[in-house]
Amino acid sequence: MPEIDRTRWVWALVVLAAAERAATSVRWSPAPRRLVLRPTVAYRAGLALDSLPPAVRRPARRVADPSRTTRLPVTADGVQVGKFDVDHVVRLRSFYAGPGLTMRLQSRAGQLNGVARSVTAARLVARHSPGLAPELVEHGTVGLRKVAYLVERTVQGTSPSRGRPMLELIPAAIAQLHRLHHGVGITHERLSALVHAELPQRWQALVETGMVSAAVDAAVRALVARDALLEVSIGHGDLVGSNILRSGSGVMLIDWEYAGRQPIAFDLAKLHLAAGPAGPALDRLREGLGDDVGVAADHYSLPEQLALAHVQILSWQASRYARAAQAGRLPALERQTRLRLTAIEELLDLGG
Repeated sequence: MPEIDRTRWVWALVVLAAAERAATSVRWSPAPRRLVLRPTVAYRAGLALDSLPPAVRRPARRVADPSRTTRLPVTADGVQVGKFDVDHVVRLRSFYAGPGLTMRLQSRAGQLNGVARSVTAARLVARHSPGLAPELVEHGTVGLRKVAYLVERTVQGTSPSRGRPMLELIPAAIAQLHRLHHGVGITHERLSALVHAELPQRWQALVETGMVSAAVDAAVRALVARDALLEVSIGHGDLVGSNILRSGSGVMLIDWEYAGRQPIAFDLAKLHLAAGPAGPALDRLREGLGDDVGVAADHYSLPEQLALAHVQILSWQASRYARAAQAGRLPALERQTRLRLTAIEELLDLGG
């Protein structure tokens, strides 16, 4: 992502200070602190970096020059901006080593809803699958309700890298998530009721870019036309590696801002994509799910449901490209597009 300049950093940290003052659990102090500013992280001057989470510690160590600093009444020991923190959007996470707390800060209407979704998910997880999400401490809004904050217990853990580490983690993570599905309840709905009515037209727009092979295009159109059933329940909404933590107590999922009712397999598509070839990843997904998704005769199979999840994401390519370009993440999106198209070929067995 583009480097956050000093003026942008100061503006974001002023907003953070306001949220800290409103949050009773953070114990905000009006005394200014000197903060060292990096391209995507900031941290308290003089602080031992080993006391910070890896998300702040690693990028802080990449730049040795501590000349970019500011003094502000911010209590946080470390701050990490979000990958789509652009223009006047505040999207960051702050860390407080002493009380072991983490605050997430988001602005704009859609992101305010993300905090509300996270709160709802935390309560459902606590009831049906304890330990799957961080403990919720408090939440609220500041600045005429234009900025929302969420305070959680900090989770000490490591995220799996792509390939085999992710593959090995899937059964335990999905088994915990599937307990939540069963606790909240599973319904069965047709594809047409779950995706946007313009899905075929948006898919056609992607086909016209020349990125989609004729075999994949034909298979996808036939799949959508069947309009079969899918299993639906509460989902995390963004199961990428950085949102999965392995800790001493097991596996935990963080950042539930996109949580909501959705097809179970659609929620697992990003996880499946990061785990490597379709065959082994499918085996691990079935192990975690207990073979009860995509097995009924009138339902799409699990591989078909995963393929449809990739189709749905790819159909929004135009808007995703615009957002990625603004955040300086076009190369990453282009890599993901190629990976998704390859995954569809593997899942639908189109390689021959």
